Amino acid sequence: MDPTRVGDASFATSEWGGAPDLPRLLARLLGTVGPLLGAAACSVALTEGARTLRFVAATGAGAADIVGQTMPTDRGVAGWAVTTGQAISVGDVESDARFHRDLAESTGYVPQHITAVPIMNEDTTVGVLEVLDGDRTLLTSAAGTAALHGMVATAADLIGSLGQTSASSAQRATVDALVRLDDADPDLVEHLNEVIQALAGGRGGHRR
Repeated sequence: MDPTRVGDASFATSEWGGAPDLPRLLARLLGTVGPLLGAAACSVALTEGARTLRFVAATGAGAADIVGQTMPTDRGVAGWAVTTGQAISVGDVESDARFHRDLAESTGYVPQHITAVPIMNEDTTVGVLEVLDGDRTLLTSAAGTAALHGMVATAADLIGSLGQTSASSAQRATVDALVRLDDADPDLVEHLNEVIQALAGGRGGHRR
């Protein structure tokens, strides 16, 4: 089934784990927070069994082509993050043997830099969030790191509750990740607070 597109975001239209709105919410999360990281593209892939990842939401370059695709967990930077349970940042993908070039080429966009962070539900890895060609200075700053981990925490919250997370819980997951850092940009904290409130508040609306 072809993905649904809203602006430059795409998401799977099939029901996922009993939560038909989950891919749409993940796409909105990527589309609102990803640009704060200067990302050319962002995506979320969820595990299907122990050996497969399926991309269910994406925004930016190649988004419409990556959603719905699958890859084995023993391939790619995303697969490495899932199998090891560790975040990874690859500055030059062409020189890294883990890079799944064939998959990237199939989307029409081949990144130079990939950051991949596993999405955890308690002690289980349930997926991976990737940021392609993000602003590397921002990604290594305190505020950028907090924004990235806040986005992953919110994705985990949404996935873990199958899209039924309350607004206050989703908001807390992101904002708490930011305010724990003393030097986090207060304007970024405020903006992400508004973003997550808007994200959670849109769950009752119609599907576009």
